[in-house]
Amino acid sequence: MEKRVLYGLVVILMYFVGSGFGQGLGPADESEWNRFLTNAQVPVLLSITSTYCGYPCVIVQDQVAQLAQTYGDKIKFYTADILLHPFFSQLYGELNAPTVIVFESGNEIVRYENIFDWGNIYNLVSTRLFGSAVPPPS
Repeated sequence: MEKRVLYGLVVILMYFVGSGFGQGLGPADESEWNRFLTNAQVPVLLSITSTYCGYPCVIVQDQVAQLAQTYGDKIKFYTADILLHPFFSQLYGELNAPTVIVFESGNEIVRYENIFDWGNIYNLVSTRLFGSAVPPPS
């Protein structure tokens, strides 16, 4: 339990200090994001958070981090804070944080809002993108 609390504090600190995007510099505006999605050679998982989301976003970010360890070479993972990148709210409608959106070939294929269940996110990726429901890593 202490490890999760420490991880949560680190993630929250990253929101205050960082840019709100993971895996390198994120797109600065909607046109750059659309270009990125169009040119992506692998599926893209976008995790929408908010600086004020708190623990629910920390839980989802922990789950997404575990997915990145498992599928990091097969999927691009990005995290966007809708307060720092408001064009995501405008582009995808009023979003609730946390939200996970998966894109393939530039198109949204599935969206989960306010999810906290590791199994849902893991099954989304393993079954929908790779055609197999493998048990999540422990």
